[in-house]
Amino acid sequence: MSDTQKVVVSLVLGLIVGLALGVGGTYYMLNSRVKQQAEEHEAQLTDLQKQLETVVSGKEAIIYSLEKDVASLEKQVAELEENVSLLVQGQESESQEYIDDLEEQVSSLQSQVSSQNATIVTLETRIEDIVEFNLPQHYQWRFDGYDRSMNLSIPYGLYWEYRDKTRPTEWEDWAQMCRDPGDDAYISQMADEFLSTASSEDFTDAETVNYVVTFVHKMLNTEETITAPWDEHPKYPIETLVDLGGDSEDTSILTAAILHEMGYDVSLIFFEDLKHVIVGVGPGEGIFGTYYESHGTRYFSLETTGDGWKVGEKPTILDPEQIHEYPLKYY
Repeated sequence: MSDTQKVVVSLVLGLIVGLALGVGGTYYMLNSRVKQQAEEHEAQLTDLQKQLETVVSGKEAIIYSLEKDVASLEKQVAELEENVSLLVQGQESESQEYIDDLEEQVSSLQSQVSSQNATIVTLETRIEDIVEFNLPQHYQWRFDGYDRSMNLSIPYGLYWEYRDKTRPTEWEDWAQMCRDPGDDAYISQMADEFLSTASSEDFTDAETVNYVVTFVHKMLNTEETITAPWDEHPKYPIETLVDLGGDSEDTSILTAAILHEMGYDVSLIFFEDLKHVIVGVGPGEGIFGTYYESHGTRYFSLETTGDGWKVGEKPTILDPEQIHEYPLKYY
């Protein structure tokens, strides 16, 4: 072997030995480092395991506590359900008793209603009979030395119809009451009979008016004194005829209604301070005396209350300052 070859072999062997030593050192260093890291990881794992065990142990304690609470709540729910069931049963029992009682009351009320309905039917039938019944009115009085009489047959239903009418509050409306058309047939019948007698006995206008007012004085239960004030509840003529009397406004409304139907110009005259009403009669044959002028016409005094007053005569007490006239032809 030549020297060159020897040198080369030596270099190769040296290189191999160097590499082997380097690799071995490197391996040793790496192995030590890996071992150290493994130990560190193991320590970390051990610590994590301890922490996990602690957490798991706490969680189990919480779960156990919750499970106890749930069990307690379930027990309470069961008790409540039992109580509710008992209450429902009790309420059903009480409710049924209450319902039975109500049904008994309803049945009793239904029987009463049936009885009342039967009574109502009976009463309605009787009311119809009463309404259709005519009230026979027989009037008697004396005038000019002779007995006089008159008969009227007034339906009871008409009388009650007027009783239910609303009363006017204004005086001019009281004048309208004299001309209400509902009683025309009966006022006309009276007017015709008065005129027939007046014609057959040749009465003057004054005598005819006095004939009518005497009927009012004698037949009707009028106030004995003219000082009695009106009562703010004026009657329609039909009411006064059936009731056989009234206050000054009632008898004046009736008298004015009859005289107006007979063709006389009449008015209602109000004495405000005395709360008294009389009739005013327009000019006519034999009519004279005290009068009150309205709308250019003289209306002679005619007192309808008391007894014996004639047209044109004025009670001395009727001397007030506040006088109001309402001729029927204007109202």
